[in-house]
Amino acid sequence: PLLRPGGPPSVVRLPSVPPTMRQSDNPPTDRERVEIEIIKSLIESYFTAVVRKNFVDMVPKTIMHFLVNHARDAVQNELVSELYRDAEVPVLMREAEDVASRRRTCGEM
Repeated sequence: PLLRPGGPPSVVRLPSVPPTMRQSDNPPTDRERVEIEIIKSLIESYFTAVVRKNFVDMVPKTIMHFLVNHARDAVQNELVSELYRDAEVPVLMREAEDVASRRRTCGEM
């Protein structure tokens, strides 16, 4: 794996370049030069259009995700700490008057 728990990422070792992919001593033909330029253009347009757009879209979403989660956790911790104070438990557990009257009415039936 690339990330080890508690340690630096491991080194990724790529296989060596196959002999068919190595640059030869012969200059590229006109057709090869055109193909190279087309491939470069396609790769550049892909990264410009797709990859860059994805990053531009993901950055604000990621920031908002962390901000919202942090705010949610802080608010939840504050609410829970306020809710479970010892002095408040009897008040919170007290039965509402309308519920008590309905319970008494049902019990009398």
